[in-house]
Amino acid sequence: MSNSNTSQRRLYKDLQKIRSEELPGINATPIDNDMRVWNALIDGP
Repeated sequence: MSNSNTSQRRLYKDLQKIRSEELPGINATPIDNDMRVWNALIDGP
């Protein structure tokens, strides 16, 4: 199994977790469906 496939699967699992759980102040999503490039917003004090 290549490292690329392993990392893609891991990132997809992370995305599913972010979408399924309510995480106040945290928003992240891949840019243009590219799992290697994400846009994230983390609100803090």
